[in-house]
Amino acid sequence: MEERFGLIATLNSVKEKSIRSIDLKTLETEGLQTRIQSSHPVSADTFGFDVEKDLLKSVAGESEDKKLGKTLAGKDSLRASLKCDIDDLNDFLEIFLTNYQKKDYKKKFPWIDNLKEVKDPFVIGDLENKLLAEINKKSPDNLWLTVPEILDWSNHGGFKYSSRQKDEILDDLHISTFKEDFKKEEITLDDLKNSHVYHFDQDNGYTKEHWMTYECLYFEYSKGSETYFLTGGKWYAVNNNLVKDVNEYYESIPQNTTTFSFIDYNHTDEEHYNKELASSNSALCLDRKEIQVEGRSKFEFCDVYTKDQQIIHVKRYSGSSVLSHLFNQGYVSANFLLDPKFRKKINENLLSGEFKINNISKRPNMDGKSYEIIFAIISNTKSNLNIPFFSRLTLMHVSRSLTNLGFKVSLVKIKNLKNEKGKKIKNNE
Repeated sequence: MEERFGLIATLNSVKEKSIRSIDLKTLETEGLQTRIQSSHPVSADTFGFDVEKDLLKSVAGESEDKKLGKTLAGKDSLRASLKCDIDDLNDFLEIFLTNYQKKDYKKKFPWIDNLKEVKDPFVIGDLENKLLAEINKKSPDNLWLTVPEILDWSNHGGFKYSSRQKDEILDDLHISTFKEDFKKEEITLDDLKNSHVYHFDQDNGYTKEHWMTYECLYFEYSKGSETYFLTGGKWYAVNNNLVKDVNEYYESIPQNTTTFSFIDYNHTDEEHYNKELASSNSALCLDRKEIQVEGRSKFEFCDVYTKDQQIIHVKRYSGSSVLSHLFNQGYVSANFLLDPKFRKKINENLLSGEFKINNISKRPNMDGKSYEIIFAIISNTKSNLNIPFFSRLTLMHVSRSLTNLGFKVSLVKIKNLKNEKGKKIKNNE
């Protein structure tokens, strides 16, 4: 099967400004899938999707050659409605095959190949061999074990690699503890697809949240002009130019430069950490203090807010979806701050006058000096903060938007004094 045969054949066969419908998958969060339709033919740009984060799954548009029918639609398969005799069918198939092999779509839609989902079993087989070679190294690189869903960390008891009550509960997931628990000299693909990761609540009760180990793996591998990513059990190919742009932007974001003094994490959960963090800095803890404005959903302004107008969001390191959710929360919160109605509600939670937002009827002074949005990530890595590519992609989009609004954006790594087994790490470890 030729991956994206219908998609490429359609893009090479339709007019540039004749698109009627597109299906998208947004990779930076939880794989949100969307269908957008137009009542009349328009250019692809009209649909407003982001060429750096949205994967084009399928497209429908008006054919340039009326012999091929009025409308073509394609993803892996191609759909066309046309009148022909059975004897002429082979000629039409030849035309579609020729159109698939053309590179014209790269000029009309140059962003199409930025992101691709990999479905070819031979390519996946080769990538899985690379994955197994990496996981069986003594010290795997570019390979993480993460939670593929957003969890309620307020009731987090830990993880296990089995549902047995007698097994040791782990505070976090890590490749090393998985290999140690599995007790096999060499991990196989069957091992990854037949084993599971289980989540437990604070009472050590099984929460019924469990995932195939393969779904919890995040792996990056570069080959040729593309970088391949395994996330959520699926493989994606990303153009290296996009990977380079995202990584360069990530490196440009100020890290660990804020004047706020962060304490190390050695707490039962984020709520207890945020309370002590705020207390030790004479700041305000707003964790779990949801704000309700009529006609809108409840939202949490931030975890900690300071007198110097630092808006701090704290999250334990985890998979791409969790960190992307954190960055998007920061973006939503900052946009709320621009609305007088929301500022009035926020002020009700900023108890003392030192924290109050002045002139709430006017837009705050967004001159790059007023408000700093800090994303603080709890991590036990010994090196600099290294987050998955799709989280970096989300952060790039969020940071660009916030900077354009006048906010300062920075990253902070909070040292986690607990190892994967929930025990305190000694200073020399």
